[in-house]
Amino acid sequence: MKKGTRMADSLALGRYVLKIRNERGITAEELADSVGLSRTYVSKIERHGVLPSAPRMKAIADCLENFTIYRKYLQVKFPEVLKMVKETKNYSRKLCAMAKQSTEEEDKEAWLNISRRIQRPLKKESVKFGRYIWTLRKARGMRLVELAKSIGIGKSFLSEVENGYRWASLATLCRMVKTFEDKRIATKYFKYRYPVLLGILKEEKDAY
Repeated sequence: MKKGTRMADSLALGRYVLKIRNERGITAEELADSVGLSRTYVSKIERHGVLPSAPRMKAIADCLENFTIYRKYLQVKFPEVLKMVKETKNYSRKLCAMAKQSTEEEDKEAWLNISRRIQRPLKKESVKFGRYIWTLRKARGMRLVELAKSIGIGKSFLSEVENGYRWASLATLCRMVKTFEDKRIATKYFKYRYPVLLGILKEEKDAY
């Protein structure tokens, strides 16, 4: 957004806040006291296009009972972010639609996983652990539903573990180790999820 355009939009937002405040019959002093700002600062927002912090503007919108104020504020202050969020949501919806249209269960699950991945940021540690479980499963030629049944959890839960959306419980971890007969699963689990604890245990072992 160009500087001139942003200034014009912030001035328009200020005028809108002033208009709503007058319609609600609230004075500038009352609004300022309600949101923890000075009357002078409220005047700068309304008449000079000053953009406060997001929490302050949200408080103003709540006080005036008008969420459009906050929506307009986000459009002015964070246009690129809002555009990216909108595009991401649209893309995610398309993927969900493709998943519903898919006749193959594996394809459907894949599209849904991509959709979830877009919407939810992943922690790289949980992704590494999930990827390791996925690699073990594929190496043994096991289907997702087979492994889920073997360790006593739902297929959707296992899918989320493999894609890094959540951690398996310790009980589930023990069943994974038993199923794959691979103690490295536990080592990686603690390495990625509890690195500090693993470091302490290592130090105690080295001490003896």
